[in-house]
Amino acid sequence: MAHQRIHGTTHQRPIDRFARERLTPLGGRPPYRYERVRLRRVASDALVAVEAARYSVPVEYVGLTVSVQESAEHFEFFHQDKLVARHLKAARHLVRERSAGSRTA
Repeated sequence: MAHQRIHGTTHQRPIDRFARERLTPLGGRPPYRYERVRLRRVASDALVAVEAARYSVPVEYVGLTVSVQESAEHFEFFHQDKLVARHLKAARHLVRERSAGSRTA
């Protein structure tokens, strides 16, 4: 068996080395989180364009730069580390508007 033979580089049996490594099972850690961050300026209509769709943010951020953090399902909009809006991803050329008093649309 391959794991029983002496490895040419390490000069150890892989089965012995594996036992000493004490690896953590993947099930014990949170899943990998895909995240992409980019900067956008808030347009005069309080919308931010991302990937050919537009997302609303509160009107007080018009003209300011927000960071857009993308996860697998959402875009989150931050100004100076404060979350100002969160939206599900929209198809190209659609607009996601938030309801009054809500951060999620």
